[in-house]
Formats: sequence, C-alpha cells, structure tokens
Amino acid sequence: MLYKNDSIELAFSSMHDGMGSFDFIPVKNAKYYIRLKESLTDSIYSFPQIEEKGLSLRLLSRDKDNLSFFISKNTEGQFENIYLMVKIRGLIYGLTEAKLDKDLKIKVPLADMPQGIAELTLFNDKMIPVAERLVYVNPQKKIKVQTILPDSIFLTRGRVNLKIIARDENNKPIKANLSLTVFDKIYKNQSDSINILTQMYLSTQLKGRIYNPGYYFNEKNVNRESALDLLLLTQGWRKYIWNETTLNKSSSKNEVVSDGIKGSATLAFGRKRVPKGQVNIFAFSPENDSVKKVIIVDSAGSFSVNHYLLKKAHYIYLKPIASSKATIKLEFINPFDRINNALIAKNISTPLYSPFREIKISEPNVSNGSAILIKDVVIHGTGKDIIRGKFLGALDSVANLNLDVNNDYVCKYKILNCPRHKSDPDNRPPLEGEIVYDNITDQMIIYHHVPPKLNLTEEEVLKLNNMFKIKAYYAKHEFYQPNYDKDYVPISVPDFRNTLTWNPSVITDEKGEATVIFYCSDFNTEFVGKIEGVGGNGLLCTDFFKIKVRKLKFYP
Repeated sequence: MLYKNDSIELAFSSMHDGMGSFDFIPVKNAKYYIRLKESLTDSIYSFPQIEEKGLSLRLLSRDKDNLSFFISKNTEGQFENIYLMVKIRGLIYGLTEAKLDKDLKIKVPLADMPQGIAELTLFNDKMIPVAERLVYVNPQKKIKVQTILPDSIFLTRGRVNLKIIARDENNKPIKANLSLTVFDKIYKNQSDSINILTQMYLSTQLKGRIYNPGYYFNEKNVNRESALDLLLLTQGWRKYIWNETTLNKSSSKNEVVSDGIKGSATLAFGRKRVPKGQVNIFAFSPENDSVKKVIIVDSAGSFSVNHYLLKKAHYIYLKPIASSKATIKLEFINPFDRINNALIAKNISTPLYSPFREIKISEPNVSNGSAILIKDVVIHGTGKDIIRGKFLGALDSVANLNLDVNNDYVCKYKILNCPRHKSDPDNRPPLEGEIVYDNITDQMIIYHHVPPKLNLTEEEVLKLNNMFKIKAYYAKHEFYQPNYDKDYVPISVPDFRNTLTWNPSVITDEKGEATVIFYCSDFNTEFVGKIEGVGGNGLLCTDFFKIKVRKLKFYP
C-alpha cells in the first residue's frame, strides 16, 4: 500500500520477480511511505521529501523505430531551455535541444543505435542533469547463429562436421569471432543463465544483484520486454549530487588494474629509497630469447613491466642492477589483490538465490562395464620441486648464472661480510682456513667456503642471485582432440572425454560460414554445444545445439 499522511493512497502489487510500478502525482508538503502487506515483517519504506519545483521525464510509448517521451515541469512561466542526451555504453548517440513551457513530447529515433541499455538524461538550461530514464533498445539487433549437422546421431569415436552460419538481423552474412564448446549434457547447469548477452548488456551496466538474467533474453518469455523495463526502473535509477566536491572525488579514484605489473625497488638494508638514477632492472625469460629489456627505475623507486613483455612468455625474470654494491629488493603490486579489495564493496550479480547455494550434479553414466567411477582422489607428495628450465635449476644454469662465485669478503678488522664496511675498497676475499670474526654468530670461526648445491629449487636459485619472478599473460594452449581418421587408437584404450571440443576462436568467412571438425568420445549420451561470440560490427550472439552419441551395436 502507498500511504499519504497515514491514509491509503493506492494499492499495488508486483508483476515479475517482486518488481512492479505505479503512477501517482505527489503533493507538496505531504508525507508518503509504502507498507508491504504480505511481508515477513511489517516493513515501511519512506519516500524522500517532495521538491517544490523540478522537471520530470516519462516514457510514453515505444516501438521498434522510436521512443516517445513526455517532459513536464510543475511551474509555469517563461520558456526554459532543456537538453536530452542519449548514451549507450558511454557513447553519445544523440543530443537535442528544446524550449519547455509546461510540457512537451520528444521522439527519439532508434535506427542508428545498437542493442543495449540507452541512458536518456535530461539537463536543465545550466546543463545540470535533473532526470534520467533507462530504456532497453533494439533487442533484435544481434547475430543469428545457425548450426548444420550431417546427422542427428553419431557413433562413438565418430567424426562430426559442424557447419556454423552467422547472419545479422537483416539475414545478411556477417564476419564473427565465435567460441565453441561441446560437452556432456549432465554438466549443463539449468539454474545458471549467465552468458555473453547478460554479462555485456545487463550485469556490467546495472548495479545490484540480478536474479535469472537469462530470462530477459529468452524469446519464449512473452512478457520479457515489460519485465526488462521493470528491471531497469528498479536497478538502474541514479541520484545526482552535482557539485565540484563530488566530481573531484569521483575523478581522483586510482585505477584498479592496468595492462602491466607495477612494483617498487628498495634497499635490502639501511635506507629504503634506492639511489637516484643508480638502479635499473634487467628483464628476461628462459622461454623466449627475444625477451631482453632494461627497465628504468624512477627517483621514487617505482617501475612497471609493460604488457608487451608479459604476453611473450609464461614468466618474466627480473634482475636488479645497481651501480653500487647495494642489495636491491623488488616488491610487486598484485593486481588480483586490488581487484578483490574492490569487489568487497560491490554486490555480486548472480542468477542463483544465494552464492552459497549447493547444486548437486548427478553422476555421469559410464556405458563400459569394465570402467570404475572414482568419486574422490587425494594425492599427497613429498620432496622439493626441482625446476628443470633452460636456465634455472639445471647444471647449465649453474654455469650460466655463475652460482659458484664466492662473494664473501673480510674487512680490515677481519670481520666476515661486515655490513658496515660493505663498500670499503680495502675489503679482501677470505682465505680458506683463516680465523675470522663471524658477524652472524658473534664469535671467531675458521672460514671454509661451501660450494652451492647443484640441484637447487627455483626459489633457492632466485634468492642466491637476487632475482625475482613474475607471472605473465596466460599463453595460448591447444585443446586436446584426437583424430580417429588419422591416428589409430585401440578400443581397449578408453576415451572418456566429457568435453568433445573447445575452440575459443572460430572465425566465419565473408559468407558468414565456418566449419569445425571434432570426434566423439566413448560416452553413449547426449552432448550440448554452446556458441558465443561477437561480430565485426559489435553485435553479440549466444546459442545452443545438441548432438546424440550412440555406441555401435553388433548383431549376429
């Protein structure tokens, strides 16, 4: 119920997933609030104070070609200049100027706009935003995907020739970059309706948690357009606090992530700041000989490893180079920590009732009677991980990195590795069997040089050479797919692949067509194919298809 000054003004109810709308004209100085009648608790929600004057923006009607808006103000008088701006995903698609006396109608054409949420913002004569309305436009503008299979049923280990055809909304062929996966139907989560459309068009555009986002893109739901409009009204509203302090605060936010990895160089001992202009970092990778670059450290001790290096190898190794004998320590800003910290203040967008809800998946059927399904396997291992890379951890690494170089020294007071006289020119190498003062144990010892181990772990090699390793971009991997036409695999060797193919990039040609070849496994079941992607003109698509795999039966 909507109450006005403790008396019932009107009754209303929700229409979709607890969402609904109603119209009323507020009266100045009146107090409005909503009381939920069938709530678990007697909940009361108060309205904000009614403003004495202002502008309103209302959607009157819509069709596939235009949006009609009604703009009004509650004060009469001289004409006032107003501006209506249309934006979709940050790009401006229109800005119109009009003179407003009391009310007027504005028609917004949709022909040149893509699919998505359009922000229509109303500005007053001082270009201050006073009202906003979100409208979902052009849902028909998308890629239509057609899959053609030579048969409806395929034999186990049989070859599948899948033809994919991509068309735009006008049935014209379109070049597109599509992802394809074909997996056992038992692993399709019916409760999960997240796809590329819901992610790009809803989750990244609205605030708050969206329940069952796939509902708004399923053409079988006849009321999905009106339900989507309710979603935009309830989770797309925005309150403007337009002042310089707020603008400066929003523009001064630091970036959460960047294309590179940032870090700082500090002295391992003594002062924290590195000597100005005396420290550089040599970056290289054992995987790629072309990754050789000197990174400059600025006067504040900061540096950055750019994305050009990160995309050339799995790991990048960094070696500080100082003009003095100072030991340099590198520290890195973990971008995932910054992302996790930012997510703490964000709401989770998920189609499930709760992110902690457990979903039970039934066990897959194994047709081969000789197979045993193992539910849980726990593997325990002991020992150190010896890295057998091109440089690190092998015998040639010892030679290349000069691991057996003796860096010990004795100062003029016969103190071993004296920290106070580390840069003293009178320092000398210690003699084997010489009696020296050990600064660590605080006693006199007989010096013996201990050669390094040959089988070093990567961590030990890095520490010994004052080197650091950072993880780079994930390199491209080939998904395993057998070719039963080419390679003979005996039937006694089972093929229990639950995923028949995974291809992250299927490119259609000028005709909008692409052909993918893959082979079935030994599972006698039904598989689900999922296609998602984007076209050269920015259109998106998602689609499913099914194939049945059956085991060949021999009859006498």
